[in-house]
Amino acid sequence: MRSSNNHVIARGNKGQKVFRQDQGEKDSYLLELSAYIHLNPVRANLVKDPSEYPWTSYREYSKGGGAGLVGGSFVLSQFSKVKGRAIRDYVRFVRGQVAVGHGADLYRVRDQRFLGPDSFVERVGRERSDELSYICDISIQELVVQVSSAFGMPMETVCSMTRNREGAWGRGIVGYFGKKLCDYSVKSLAEYFHRDPVAMSRGMGKVERRMGADKDLKTKLRKLEEAIILDRKRKIRN
Repeated sequence: MRSSNNHVIARGNKGQKVFRQDQGEKDSYLLELSAYIHLNPVRANLVKDPSEYPWTSYREYSKGGGAGLVGGSFVLSQFSKVKGRAIRDYVRFVRGQVAVGHGADLYRVRDQRFLGPDSFVERVGRERSDELSYICDISIQELVVQVSSAFGMPMETVCSMTRNREGAWGRGIVGYFGKKLCDYSVKSLAEYFHRDPVAMSRGMGKVERRMGADKDLKTKLRKLEEAIILDRKRKIRN
């Protein structure tokens, strides 16, 4: 994600797309974030006033925001077109934010890709709904429990080190869901079951082939998938 004064670029597997924030939405968030950053030394009890701390850009802003390494002219322009008035209003605004305290929500990156106010992130998510691919935060052990229960297999059988066919079938199903729903690698799945990755991959492939020929199995796995992901925490697939 890359931001500028006018837009945010959300990157993904299918390239990139520009999403524009509403003016009020964008400016409000930018001003709050700017003040929050400049007040970090004050919250850390390093100084009493942000102007006393030499390692932020606050003093550049308080001088007009145009001469140093950091250009604060856009932020200042949100207060007034008159430079002196803009500086005074910005300084007053920053000092007024001291009582706000820690604002983790200003730094929160949603789904590892979007940074911005909730309203903007939610809108981008809706607009990109056809492009995004989600994975669920589910442990392999939880998947074993779900599969064992649905197929009436003892968990000990699924996790057994023997070459029991029922256990191999159960591991294949767990692997199928682990890869599809959680993006687990074949290697990580094989390591969990103390199996060879090749054998793990073959078991998962067997499940997929059976689904293509067995409509009842396909329906059962689809319903189990719906039960597994119900109310689960999701994140965007990288």
